[in-house]
Amino acid sequence: MHPNIHLQKLRIIQALLTIHPFINSQKQSLIDLIMESFCMEIHQPCVKQLMQWLLFYLLKDEHTSLFIITAKIDSSTKTQPSTIVAFIVVLLHLTLAKSDSSWYSTVEALLPWCMGAHFKLRVYSQV
Repeated sequence: MHPNIHLQKLRIIQALLTIHPFINSQKQSLIDLIMESFCMEIHQPCVKQLMQWLLFYLLKDEHTSLFIITAKIDSSTKTQPSTIVAFIVVLLHLTLAKSDSSWYSTVEALLPWCMGAHFKLRVYSQV
């Protein structure tokens, strides 16, 4: 792996966060790319957090954002605790941003993913 890949990812995500209000035509492909990246790669914390914010901003106006994320996790063959932890933050902020009360459906979707024996240890180690 290239030694500066972390710095390159960081700069790309910072640029995308800056221009995200103007991304319309490629919005869905960017959402898919970020979600696939969460499922397949392990990112350094600062890159991961910026990717979470970018995903939040891209999904904020989508009415089916919970379905989009849950479908991705359910369809991924290599869902790891770090992937679920990344999506939990996005789902929490999406739920807080909605005017309607969607807490029940969010908790209902997250609960089965958080019940794995290794999940608790993974979250504690990341914190």
